[in-house]
Amino acid sequence: MLEQALEGGVKGIQLREKDLTGKELFILAEKTRRLCQRYEAALLINDRLDVALAVDAAGVVGIVELDQFIVRRACELDFTRRLCAQLVDASGAERASKL
Repeated sequence: MLEQALEGGVKGIQLREKDLTGKELFILAEKTRRLCQRYEAALLINDRLDVALAVDAAGVVGIVELDQFIVRRACELDFTRRLCAQLVDASGAERASKL
């Protein structure tokens, strides 16, 4: 079904799996990333910065509760620099800028 959506022109996939172990999610994310690359689509991982970084996903969503220091450090990596505006909320942005 995923490949059919990509063949149909979908340009972004958001992977959201709450019931998988970290290893299972990594395996699924890696397979999904390969498909997304083949069809030039972006892969976004929900809630798991570690998995998103490990599979070189296009981004991560849903981690606003993450400590702002961690977000700031992740923003130093090219991977998340483009997502910092989404990850750092207004109150955290001021605190993060002082780091």
